[in-house]
Amino acid sequence: MWIGFALYSSINWTVRLYEGYYLHPLIKKLLVTIFFRRRHRNKIKYINKVLQANKHMSPDSKNVINKYYDQAWADYGDVELSSPLREEDLLPSMLGNVLRASEQYPAKYGLTAGVNMWTRLSVLLPPEMASILEEKNNNILFLLNSSLLAYLHSLLALVIGVVNYNTQANGFIVRQIWIAVTCFVAGYILYLLSVPVAKTLGLLIRSSFDLYRFDLLKQLNYSVPSSLSQEQALWLKISDFIVTAGSLGKIPLEFEYDLQRKYLSENLPTRKSSKKPIRKKIN
Repeated sequence: MWIGFALYSSINWTVRLYEGYYLHPLIKKLLVTIFFRRRHRNKIKYINKVLQANKHMSPDSKNVINKYYDQAWADYGDVELSSPLREEDLLPSMLGNVLRASEQYPAKYGLTAGVNMWTRLSVLLPPEMASILEEKNNNILFLLNSSLLAYLHSLLALVIGVVNYNTQANGFIVRQIWIAVTCFVAGYILYLLSVPVAKTLGLLIRSSFDLYRFDLLKQLNYSVPSSLSQEQALWLKISDFIVTAGSLGKIPLEFEYDLQRKYLSENLPTRKSSKKPIRKKIN
């Protein structure tokens, strides 16, 4: 019971551990190079061809776009769901890349403070959306905590085998090795099962920003912009204010209270007129 409560209380630590944030920078770089960099470059090869053609607009650009557009479109949808588009943003785990891709999705609207904005948007979601998100989040946490316990049992079995190497029979040592290998494989399988669930959670997070970001904007006392460019400029200012409180001075933000005055004015008590009523003189 204590271990279960401890695991439940260390939710953020467990997730960040499996994302790879606690690894040494050199180990992170090595794992990204070995397992993810080449695969990522192959996935975005056609995407880069189309992006470069759109950027340079050379005489052959139209032919390049027509040739690779369909493949780039399909690759873009796959890459954007499973990993960041930029190579320098890759993390040393599949789960980390899936979650980072969902964190970066709101940036297309100008929401560069994705995680900080999510903590505000999540409290405004309708009950049905919040319930589905909570269910998927609990599924991921259950799988990751189970995987972590399996890894700990694997390590414990190895320690017991090494400590008793000179005092126990060979059968006992072999049994501990089999327990360690079995628990390690079970832990890795449980981790792999969490990745598709994380992709589903990422899709729900993307849908939440698509559908309900204007509700958050209204709660921040801003009216809905009339164009995407205006929305991006506004969210960039708000994101900068939330992260830095505007202290860096790069993107100044002025709050608007028009909506607040509008809603408050409906509840303000009406003042009674101080003028006395005029009585008509009756002849």
